[in-house]
Amino acid sequence: MREVEKVESEILAFDMLDTIREQKKVSLAELGRRAFPDDAAPHMRIRALRVEKNGKRQRLKLGDFRAMCRALEEDPIRILIKAWENI
Repeated sequence: MREVEKVESEILAFDMLDTIREQKKVSLAELGRRAFPDDAAPHMRIRALRVEKNGKRQRLKLGDFRAMCRALEEDPIRILIKAWENI
């Protein structure tokens, strides 16, 4: 898989989680608290994944993705399969 495809799949997966979050009416701050309860500023971790810095978004780490899926009570495999189908 080319690097551009990797980045695209991460963006699609995150965007799918964002859509699910909105459908479940979970705020970004609440998602941060649920997914990263030990972080001092969990909402900033979520924000870093959404906001572009120097024209790029922060890369989505597998552990962070899994934590966000669990926080939204979603199956990470299902989200990834859907994201990969759209590439």
